[in-house]
This record gives sequence, structure tokens and C-alpha cells, in this order.
Amino acid sequence: MFYDYAQIKEELRKHHDPDKRRLIDKWDKISQAECLEDEPFYEYLKKFKIRDMVYKVPDEVSEDFDWPLLSVLTVGSFSCEYHFEYLNCEEDEEIFNHNQLPELYMTVYSCGTSVTKKISELFSFQIEQLYFILLTEQISLHMLKMEDNNEMNVIEDEREIRLKIFKQKKAEGIKIKNDIKQKKERQNILKGYLSNDFYNN
Repeated sequence: MFYDYAQIKEELRKHHDPDKRRLIDKWDKISQAECLEDEPFYEYLKKFKIRDMVYKVPDEVSEDFDWPLLSVLTVGSFSCEYHFEYLNCEEDEEIFNHNQLPELYMTVYSCGTSVTKKISELFSFQIEQLYFILLTEQISLHMLKMEDNNEMNVIEDEREIRLKIFKQKKAEGIKIKNDIKQKKERQNILKGYLSNDFYNN
């Protein structure tokens, strides 16, 4: 698996940007965690119950990344927006096979412009970069939170907003899945009736 938290921290220590090197130097004085789950900001991330929110990923690297973690980092980020898009399932296909999984779209804002990408269309190096950017963001925000009481309140408020948005999107996704299941059940029942009528006449 390409994701390695210790390696990401090492990249920060050797980064060409001195601000990133200073960030990890300060962070090392606060946390000696060797894995992500032991970091103080992980308490925030684990509030996002993402386990049952499966989405399309690139086939060629489907086994190479921790996709639930990437989605948690995405929905918990302050610097990007996201949404899921579900297919309008009308064909006679098995419900929620790979082709019918939702697409996860991520929109990143920078310098007055925005870029939107589908996770399923990203290349390996882009996914690795996402891990780096999103984990660095969590370190930066938690550092700011610890250094400034005013910022701490702002960050905690924004975290609550992000969690609320996530819960709303998750509820919407569950409703869409249920609607699709009911639609397929109605289609199957109707086909059964039509088939019986045909053979009985």
C-alpha cells in the first residue's frame, strides 16, 4: 500500500518549502506518534463514520491505497468540497455492482480558481499527493489550534460544521440507495407478473 504516514512526515522534514519543515519540527515537539491513529487530531477524523460509504476508485490501483482513510481525510478537510454522484439505475443490472457505485468528486480551491476531480480518474501519483496535502492540513490546523485560543474556537466550530455536512450527505446517500433498491424490486415484481401472464396465456 502506497500510503505510509511515517513516510509523509519524513517528506515534510525534507521538503523544499521551509514552512513545511518548520511545521514538522514544531509538531515533533508536540507529538511523537508513530502512526496516524495515535495523533491528537485523529480524534476528530474518527468521528466520520465512513465504513459503509463505498465509492468508485481507479481499477489499476484499487488494492494499493487505504480508500476509507482518503475519504475521511476528504470529508474532514477545510480546504476542499466534495459530493457523491449516483447513477440513475434503470438497467437490469445487479444493484450496486462496481459500475453503479457512486463517484466521489473533490473540488479544491486555490488562488481564486477551483479544480474538480473524480477520485476514480486520478493517477497513483495524484492520490499520493492528496494524502500528503490532506494530512499536512490536519497537522497544520491542530498546531494552530494549540498555539492560539481564538483559532482553537474557530477550528472547533468548523470541525462541527464539517461533521454536520458529512452526516447530511451520508443520510442523502442512504436515501438514494433505498430508492434504487425499491425501484429495482418494483421492476423485478413487474417482470415476474408479465412473465407469468405471458406463459399462462
